[in-house]
Amino acid sequence: MRQEPVSFENRGQRLLGYLHHPRRGRWRRPLVMLCHGFTGDKIDVHCMLVKAARALAESGFLALRFDFRGSGDSEGRFEDVTMSGEIEDVCAALDWACARADVDPGRIGLVGFSLGADIVGCAANRDPRPASVCLWSPFLHDPDQGWFSETPPSPGGEAGEVSALNLKVLRQLAREGRTDLRRPGFWVGRAFFEDSARVRPVDEIRSIRRPMCAIMGGNDPVVRARLYGKLGDLVQDGRLELHEVAGADHIFQSCAWEEEVIRLTRDWFSRTL
Repeated sequence: MRQEPVSFENRGQRLLGYLHHPRRGRWRRPLVMLCHGFTGDKIDVHCMLVKAARALAESGFLALRFDFRGSGDSEGRFEDVTMSGEIEDVCAALDWACARADVDPGRIGLVGFSLGADIVGCAANRDPRPASVCLWSPFLHDPDQGWFSETPPSPGGEAGEVSALNLKVLRQLAREGRTDLRRPGFWVGRAFFEDSARVRPVDEIRSIRRPMCAIMGGNDPVVRARLYGKLGDLVQDGRLELHEVAGADHIFQSCAWEEEVIRLTRDWFSRTL
């Protein structure tokens, strides 16, 4: 199995990643694109995107994992990251993939992790090329709630946190135009908050009319409440296939949990691509 370093551009900045190839065959293959979460990268927590890409390649898929602009090895600054910019990055990756001779442009799948699930959901709604979508622990950002309410104040925050932290964040934004938000080493700029007030991932996910599944941890109360509260009717109607990994947390941080997520993801794309 071969791992090819790749790059493509969006708005003059270079995005870097790896394309994982199956062991045999040179004809056009289905491709699965793996998109990391907020403050993540193309490796992500406990190397989960690497393991998933390798498992997909072993099953005959091409698998692309890349860094959004401002993340990992890609060009740009994290403090300039916005949700709309990451949605554009996914569409740029689709342009790059569809131009390759070894990719079947009619069989492209998207995976997004946490806030990355919101990003790929929006991209799949806006771009007709993805044939299938898989959402891992979808954050389901609500712009009406914003980032500064009590439940929760930031991606990955705990439900019920007091607002003292939010007040500190707001003061830092007003003073410096950026904040570290609870994530030391990652400045988040004012543009992120202004932009995310206009992005509605739940509405966009609800508009998708292609195969779509979600995988979440059974012990992830924030995602569980949001998913059943906002997309529960899609589950009931069969438009969203939902899988719960028993006992798992938001990032599936155990070997057994991540193996189940990867197996479910591989099986999903085997059926839908």
